[in-house]
This record gives sequence, structure tokens and C-alpha cells, in this order.
Amino acid sequence: MSAHTTQNASIAGIEELLEEIRSLTIGENWRISLEQALGFVEQSREEYYQFAYARLRRSGVLEISDYFSRDNAGDLIQFLGNSIHPEAESLFFQAGYYFNEGILQDWREFFISVAMSRMLSEAVDREELEISLAGCRLFQDAALFYCHSVFNTEELIQFSLNLFLEKSGAENHALSRFLLREDIRYCLDRRLIRWEDLYRTVFRKLHDKAASWRILNGTPFWDEEFQRRTLSGEVKEALQVLEFTGAELPDKESLRKRYRGLMKKYHPDINPEGLEKARKINEAYTLALGEACLRAG
Repeated sequence: MSAHTTQNASIAGIEELLEEIRSLTIGENWRISLEQALGFVEQSREEYYQFAYARLRRSGVLEISDYFSRDNAGDLIQFLGNSIHPEAESLFFQAGYYFNEGILQDWREFFISVAMSRMLSEAVDREELEISLAGCRLFQDAALFYCHSVFNTEELIQFSLNLFLEKSGAENHALSRFLLREDIRYCLDRRLIRWEDLYRTVFRKLHDKAASWRILNGTPFWDEEFQRRTLSGEVKEALQVLEFTGAELPDKESLRKRYRGLMKKYHPDINPEGLEKARKINEAYTLALGEACLRAG
């Protein structure tokens, strides 16, 4: 059998395995026995054990299970990629069953960008803005109250992940949506991404609308210190965190490339010491990208 024929056969085995996993999937969960999985790709339990012990020598971690599920899919994919065909990870990604750290990082950046753009594009609710202004002394507090009241965070997440799945070419189903949603919730829970940073993108738009509608009532809601930090000083500090040395605001694509590079280095899943640094990078990126979006109109 030629090498090309062998490669095609190995890919076919992985595709058959994926079809079986699809048939076993209920909602966001699936489970297949080790024996079943190995049978589809014509590998023995001994070959899987050899892979597991080789990984033990490299990483010091021994993980052997009698079944695979969404929780240890990475082990199965790593074995398939090492032993069967390097296309295994790509096939599982396209099927929406696995997202590696690089894809998840792209997803986090995509979510920040789409959520901010979506909020900026929505019309300002005058009645809700008046209510917010009436209940707060400072404009930034009123703007934050408005955002909490008007924007549906779950809808923003759902809208973003549907777009991401369409753009990336991965299948859109309950499990793929669950995996992406859980990743963003993890980032939000650990405050790697903060809603208040995303909301600040629309503060200037809210202030301009309030001024044009003459509903500021003569009260200096927008204090000079907040304006200085948000519009100039804080953006400059954000660019320093993102390791830009020039005085000019980079374009959105340059910001995205720098953000992805830094997060690959400091994300706490990769660098256990990088949690606080990752938080600062996310905040800085959100501020800088928000400013770039505002300037682009």
C-alpha cells in the first residue's frame, strides 16, 4: 500500500470515528470507549499505552482513561495526530469538537472586537439614558449603569460565537457553542476580560447624544480627570502595555496581531505566572481597539 493510500485510509478512519462520536453526542456531551475509538483507527491498546508513557517521560503526567469525552478530547486528538495523521486536530476542529489554545485565543480577540462593534452600532435609548443620568452624579457612572441596563451580555456572546463559527468554518452545534461560551465565561469570571472595559467604548457616544438632546441638565457629569484618562492618558498607557513605542495609535489589525502574540505568551493556561499580566493586556487591548473603532467611525 502506498504512503498516499495509507494517509487517505488513516484520515478515513478518523472521519469514521468522528461520525461515531456524532452519533453518541447528546446536547453538549459525548463519550466513547477507548476500545471503540482505537478500533476505528486500527490501533491497539498497547500502542495507546506506548503513547501515554512516552508523554509521561516528556511531561511527567500520566493520563490513561478507558473512555474519551469532551473533557479529555485533547488526549485522543494528540494520540491520533502523533500515531495516525497530523490532520486529526484539524478534522476535530472542523467538526466543532475541539478548539486548541491558538483557536481559543483567536476567539477571545474576535469576541472583544465583535461585542464592541455591536454595542457601538446600536441606537442610543433616550429614555434609558435619561433615567441613568438622573440617578448618578458622574457621567461615567451613568454610562456604566446605562450599559448594564441596555446591553444583553448573553446575547452579545451568542451573536459573537455564531459569527466566529461561521467565519472559522467549524460546525455550529450545541457542543461547539458550549465550548466557546464556556471559554468566554472563564475569561469573564477570572476578569481576564471585563464588561466595564468593553462598555467604555460607547461612553463617548452616550455623552455626545446626551449633550445633543440637552439632557445633561447643566451638571458636569463628565469630570475632567475621567476624560483625560479615557481619551488620552489611558490610551497611551494601554499602548505601552501592548509594547508599542510610537505615539500614533496603530490600526486595528496591528493591535490584533500584537494582542494575539502577547496573549500566547502570558495567558495563564500557558504561563501560570501570567494571570495579572494577561488581565492588563486584555484591558489595554480593549481600550486601544475601542479608540481605533471610534476613530474609524
